[in-house]
Amino acid sequence: METIHAATDLDPVTTDDGAAQAPGNVPESMAASVPPPPSQTALAVQDVIQGARAYHLWGMLGWQDVRRCYRRSVLGPFWFTISMGMLVGALGTLYGAILKVDVADYVPFLALGFIVWNLISSLITESCTSFINADKIIKEVSLPLSRSTCTAWYGATSSSFFTIP
Repeated sequence: METIHAATDLDPVTTDDGAAQAPGNVPESMAASVPPPPSQTALAVQDVIQGARAYHLWGMLGWQDVRRCYRRSVLGPFWFTISMGMLVGALGTLYGAILKVDVADYVPFLALGFIVWNLISSLITESCTSFINADKIIKEVSLPLSRSTCTAWYGATSSSFFTIP
């Protein structure tokens, strides 16, 4: 049986019968046994699948980020709820008077629009900084890179649930 090691162009190639060949002339039987490297797309899909399977990890890290952010606050993430309620109440009253529409009909749509926009904005913002915030973990531990993005999305989505007035 023939052993295959990482050959360079300068190493002589040995065939089954023990004869040495010139460097660069690889027999077809040896060349066919080495699979081609996976494409970048296949590697990216594999990373996303592995990252999605680690939902327990990015769920825990995302919730830990939310807790760390509001650790010293008395009301915690409910500051979002209070500020969003005040914003929607003030703008709903103002826009209802300016547009001459019933405030009871207008405010729910305004609140939903602000909540959805807040979610989209926080997802985009957190996605942009997810790899910067996780640089130490990325350098130290061999984990899928998509885990960092999933952690950021989980944290942003969790925080956005607190904005519902």
